[in-house]
Amino acid sequence: EVQKQFKDNYPQTLCKITSKGVNAFEGYVKALQGYIKP
Repeated sequence: EVQKQFKDNYPQTLCKITSKGVNAFEGYVKALQGYIKP
């Protein structure tokens, strides 16, 4: 989830991971662990 705004006349972008993103990242980490520790 990305939110763009201005703070003190400077652009500011805030990013927040969603629950779907957390699940995808956990799967990615498990896949990497499978390559490192077979």
